[in-house]
Amino acid sequence: MRKSILIILLALTAAILPAAQVFADPTAAASASPVIGSWMLDSVYENASGTDRFVLAPENAASLYGEKDNIYAFLADGTAEMTMEGETWFGYWEQKDNGLLMVINSTVRNSAENTEDGQDIDPLFEESYFYDEDQGALHRYWKDDAPEAAYHDLDFVYKKIPQGTWMMTKVYSREPGREPLLMDPETSQSLYAESVNRLTIFLNKVVELVPAETAYISETGMLTKSGDHWQLDFDDGFSTELYYDDKTEVMHRYWTDTAADASYLDLDFVYEKLPVRDWRLNSVYEISGDQDPVLLDGDREPELYQETRFTYTFGPFGEASASVPAGSNETAEWTRNDESILLRFDDGREMVFAYDPKAEVLHRYQDVDDPVTGHRILDFVFLNN
Repeated sequence: MRKSILIILLALTAAILPAAQVFADPTAAASASPVIGSWMLDSVYENASGTDRFVLAPENAASLYGEKDNIYAFLADGTAEMTMEGETWFGYWEQKDNGLLMVINSTVRNSAENTEDGQDIDPLFEESYFYDEDQGALHRYWKDDAPEAAYHDLDFVYKKIPQGTWMMTKVYSREPGREPLLMDPETSQSLYAESVNRLTIFLNKVVELVPAETAYISETGMLTKSGDHWQLDFDDGFSTELYYDDKTEVMHRYWTDTAADASYLDLDFVYEKLPVRDWRLNSVYEISGDQDPVLLDGDREPELYQETRFTYTFGPFGEASASVPAGSNETAEWTRNDESILLRFDDGREMVFAYDPKAEVLHRYQDVDDPVTGHRILDFVFLNN
């Protein structure tokens, strides 16, 4: 692609910070669910419970595809959003039975307006979904046993929408009968020329930043679903296809050169996702061997939650900062390798973080020796602000 993508990483804060108010309820554990993200209807199947299930074509079942442009978002902090015809409604989601329950009950973000005169207001939208890890898909099932019903056993299948900031990080040569070969950036510099670009996708809108001599050129476009891939069309007429693996949050762009003297025949350009956004501390866990992490109470150990007033911002080209409301702003830089992110402040302080792109969660692990609690391994969990 003439375009490219990937960036940043995270980071966080300093060692000893002044006391601060807890930003989020520390009893509300950050979800690490693979459903975190935004979803759209992809296909509808009839006879969902049988062996003869078959897909219904949109042109033959238009009423069933009426929600195909709706967007359903499951956020890491347990809130939910539904966007329909340009308007967005808000609510929450939770694990329930063997699936997920989404409840939309407000027209205002982060609102408790789900009661009126002491009485519960009926949700604007309430639906159960089931996540299929093998397919990386959400399912919503519907049955009607009435003989006169047009459809009796339906499976509505939803696919995740690629969102975030991306950068090309690897190029593989694909030859028939051979394992993909990773191309060396040093000896194949022309193939990695796009790695300096940054591509941001937000729902169906795309912005790519391309380095220029003194600044960056901003190129805009649209992203639409087309069969098994996403069609990327830029305003200047350039188009390409992206194949999105929502289980790994990796995108691929395949390219074939049919020229007889081509240096490369089949290439796979790999794009990785990193969090270019604002982050704040949400919760702190204690990790102990093979046991489940234990959520630590901010009322009992308020010193662990002192970072909650800080906002950590990570930009697309290695820039970063830590700020407090109406207070100081510390600048920093970030760098990354395959498994970690290093944040280096201007005063020399360094921090190492891990990013989970599937769950949109940032972790900072820390060994702590305390005369009262003893040795502990803590997991500081950050959610996008």
